[in-house]
Amino acid sequence: MRPLRRYRRQRTLRRSAIRQKVRASEMAVMYLFTRYRFNWDEVDFSVFSTYSMVTGLVAPLVELLNGTSFIAMRSIATKLVPADELGKVNSLFGVCEALMPLAYGPMYSLVYASTMDTVPGTFFLLGGALTAPAVLIFMQMDVHSAQEAREKQPTRYKWNKERGQRADRHPSPPGHPNKRSGEWKAEADEWL
Repeated sequence: MRPLRRYRRQRTLRRSAIRQKVRASEMAVMYLFTRYRFNWDEVDFSVFSTYSMVTGLVAPLVELLNGTSFIAMRSIATKLVPADELGKVNSLFGVCEALMPLAYGPMYSLVYASTMDTVPGTFFLLGGALTAPAVLIFMQMDVHSAQEAREKQPTRYKWNKERGQRADRHPSPPGHPNKRSGEWKAEADEWL
């Protein structure tokens, strides 16, 4: 084991231990805080603690999907552009991911401050309105890629409507079990 890795592990373990101690210390006074600040009794705090515990267990499962959205978005975009423009597309994604929080953070704060007294949840509606075009674009891209896949797929065979079978195959031999009773006689003449 190299020394550098050992020190990284030690630092990671120390940070983890400190974080656990801070969390345990916060929980030790959380009941007192909620009792003083929100006038909660034991039942209210128990419901809150249970909800927090369940949320803490379920939230990572939901968060898994959140992280993959950026990866999927980059993957789809790189398949839609020529190979010589991949660098441009990835740099555009990087710039957008860096600049969007700078634009959206103040916008959300302004909306929240403006509607705090009337409808405090308006920023959720703003988030939905800003997400809707992206969802529509992804749906359109999905339909477009499915159409392209169908067009690229080679035609496996052509159908002969008169015979009721594939045109690239020879007719079934006389007396073939898949033929109806009268058809095999007409085909027998073709074979002979």
